[in-house]
Amino acid sequence: VRTHLTAAIKECANRVVVTTFASNLARVATIIQAAEEAGRVVALAGRSLHRVVEAAKDSGYLRTDMEFVSDRDVMNLPKRDVLLLCTGCQAE
Repeated sequence: VRTHLTAAIKECANRVVVTTFASNLARVATIIQAAEEAGRVVALAGRSLHRVVEAAKDSGYLRTDMEFVSDRDVMNLPKRDVLLLCTGCQAE
């Protein structure tokens, strides 16, 4: 899945927005890795996503040196360089 996701992200000329459940850490990790491989910075949008990613980094499950960009700062970056990873409450 990551190979095809990375290719799709690389092909997109604009900002990429991906939604997922924050609790699906395997999916979150795949999306972050695909963004890294595609040369994009990642902005996290959603409190639970911030908590889960921080816990995963602290525990060693998510191995990345990536510094996440504030979701407020993405508007100041070139669209082609950004992946916005979003989550919300269920049914949102």
